[in-house]
Amino acid sequence: MKEKPIIFNDEMVRAILDGRKTQTRRIVKRQYISHKQELKLCHFGNIGDRLWVRETWANYQTINYRSCADGRSFSEISDGLAAYRADGYESIRDMKNHIRLMSECDFEGVEVRDDKWSPSIHMPRWASRITLEITDIRVERLNEISEEDAIAEGCYTDDEYGFNAQPRLWPCKKCQGDQTYAAYASGVYCVDCRECNTAKKRFKLLWESIYGFNSFDNKHVWVIEFKIIEKR
Repeated sequence: MKEKPIIFNDEMVRAILDGRKTQTRRIVKRQYISHKQELKLCHFGNIGDRLWVRETWANYQTINYRSCADGRSFSEISDGLAAYRADGYESIRDMKNHIRLMSECDFEGVEVRDDKWSPSIHMPRWASRITLEITDIRVERLNEISEEDAIAEGCYTDDEYGFNAQPRLWPCKKCQGDQTYAAYASGVYCVDCRECNTAKKRFKLLWESIYGFNSFDNKHVWVIEFKIIEKR
């Protein structure tokens, strides 16, 4: 069994933790491969191997100032701690305030390394809170994704989409995640958005938000299915 890192953005980390995401698609570097070659060439591993998740994080320590009965004081330091932006923090200050309340220390008693979020690529193994096990792996054309697989990628179903969608998460330029848009010229107040009315279309928007406009072409991609082994 091998262990390798894999990067996810904040939204997909939340989908994994919620149990909504059990697949990920990654571009195959060598686009012309045979069926016999494909499993050997996947640098993420094979069935049974594990992936530890890298995400945007902050390395911090807490300092609690204590007083003894004899009047002397000392500092109680806890270091080597990690916080994760995917937990909903708007800023480093927001994260520090939350930790301050949870650890009962002063705001100044929460020290964040470089006072900023660290990119996911720089996350070390000890800071990772999610470990996945590969349950299946195959090669497909990107455009072959089914509606069911798009949902397994973490895209919301129709019932969930209108309630949960956010412009930065599902960046539909037509409706901004509202599922409808104004259409006064058509003689009605609003019409259903055809740009994001299926999970597959939402996956296309998500893909292009990561890889760029017009990146949803027909490349070969690794389809990696997984289950959670550890989360904290």
